Amino acid sequence: MRTAATMPVLVGVLTVGLGLGAGWAQEPPAAPPVPAPQDATPPAPAPPPPDVAPSPAPVPVPPSTAPPAEAPRATTCPRLNDRVSEKLSPIQILSEHNLPPGTQKSALSAADMKCVESLRAAGKKAIEEKKAALGIHRYLAAVETAPALASDIYRELGYELDKAAYPKPAIQAYLKAWKALDVEGVKAGEKVNGAMVLSMADIRDSLARLGAQVPTPNSELGRIVVANSTRSLREKYFSSFPPKP
Repeated sequence: MRTAATMPVLVGVLTVGLGLGAGWAQEPPAAPPVPAPQDATPPAPAPPPPDVAPSPAPVPVPPSTAPPAEAPRATTCPRLNDRVSEKLSPIQILSEHNLPPGTQKSALSAADMKCVESLRAAGKKAIEEKKAALGIHRYLAAVETAPALASDIYRELGYELDKAAYPKPAIQAYLKAWKALDVEGVKAGEKVNGAMVLSMADIRDSLARLGAQVPTPNSELGRIVVANSTRSLREKYFSSFPPKP
């Protein structure tokens, strides 16, 4: 009777112990996730990279090894830069220009000779372009640069004016060429230069063709030319005419 009465008590104790052991063996449940607040603003996006590339680093420039530039040299013929108004009368320009002193033949420097050639070429071009005042001025500047060549330059000026149909200025130029040769003319008793004789005869013929009177000569050279025809002078001093300028 005692054994049967204690069995229900043991069964209850075992049941309670098994229930407690099962509870201790189970892990606690995980905490539920916390939802994000509905009014939270997303972070601002990063700014895009700039479109312009950064400037490259400056490249050092080595010092120049070239020699310094030379200063411009002054022209050896400043009269080429003279300005002349075409309103000036060609006859007036010639009539007011006096024969420069020192017409005796003398040596010219290379620079002066080059300047004279440039002035004569510029004068010829201007006359061909119907710029008579400018052309005459260039020729007269050549005479002043080289007085020893006055007769040759005046004669060439007369020839160019005559060819370009400027008869009155041409007469003035031929008269100055005659005067320059008359100054250069040899004295009585000295040997006559054949080239000067024929040059003066050519000037005499040009003046006569243009209707101008030949001046009375003061030199022996001029008297020889006036007293003889061009043909006889050519036969005496030359076998043929030299080329005109």
